[in-house]
Amino acid sequence: MAVLDAMLDWKEYTALSSHAKEELTREIGRENGMEWKRMRSFSRWGQELETAIYQADGASFVFVPGKEVMLGWRGLPEGKDEEEKEFLDALSEDVEEYWGGQFEPGEIIGLLTSPPRRVVIPPMLVEQTPRPFEDGQPVALEDLELSDSWRQSVEQFRSDSRSRCLVLDTFQTGNPKLRLTKEKNGGILAEIIVPATVENLQKRLESEGYSLPDGDMWEYLSGGENGALFAWGDRLPKRDELGWRGKPNSFGIHIGYDSEGYHREIVKDCPWPFRGGDGGEIACYGPMQILGEFVGSPHFVGWYGREWDEDAMEEIKMMLGDGLNSTYDYYRRIRLLKQSEKSF
Repeated sequence: MAVLDAMLDWKEYTALSSHAKEELTREIGRENGMEWKRMRSFSRWGQELETAIYQADGASFVFVPGKEVMLGWRGLPEGKDEEEKEFLDALSEDVEEYWGGQFEPGEIIGLLTSPPRRVVIPPMLVEQTPRPFEDGQPVALEDLELSDSWRQSVEQFRSDSRSRCLVLDTFQTGNPKLRLTKEKNGGILAEIIVPATVENLQKRLESEGYSLPDGDMWEYLSGGENGALFAWGDRLPKRDELGWRGKPNSFGIHIGYDSEGYHREIVKDCPWPFRGGDGGEIACYGPMQILGEFVGSPHFVGWYGREWDEDAMEEIKMMLGDGLNSTYDYYRRIRLLKQSEKSF
């Protein structure tokens, strides 16, 4: 087991031959009850990894070796070349537009990003594509006792061809809601929405042998050790690079890809438990060259920033009061690999 442990470290693993990597990853699959499918090499933004793809519980997973890494945003570029100057000009325009001159670009971006730090990332199996949080419990609409006002709302919803979804508040203990969604066959799907927290989700995943990534893990999986604001560097994305959104990154996972920021991924052990999006806040404000991409940055920690005082914590608590949302909130399962001794 000690030999296997050592090979779970990035340096040791990447030094193996392709044949040895296949043997190792097959063993990892057997130990974790996952079906080994094939080896594949992934490369993007100057980073690459040859790893294995597995199948388990209706999803694809990849193996990511453990590594001690430097995470966090390293600060604004010096603006010495044209790409950097173009980036800084666009950022200044966005900051002036959105905050009305209250902040300097470096100041506000620094407040909203993770700081430089050394972190040990454990070896893990990572779900390639996140899945929407399932917050609805289907019920038969005809079995519900609806008040006259609710019945009227349902009939209006049924007859309005423009409306696809209706949420009604029950005002009952626990704050459950009734969500109605029009299906393609013309029927109406009725669901009771019971508020769920990140802790609820994490507890369920643990019972299934999985976990949510924490903020450090998500940041690493999204951007590797790139200290730039974006995975492609401190510059505007080039037109021929925009196709990356539909492709896996250098770890073989789809992450931080929603250009409008409506989809955000759930992480554990963070006061603001979302990364990779802001629920569409910036998108609703209007097109912005840098801030529009900023919400998907590996280092963006949310509009509350990275330092949470008492007032911020109370506001965060209030914002999370309605629980996770299937429209905006996505989650990615990971399985941490057990080690008999620390090897990195």
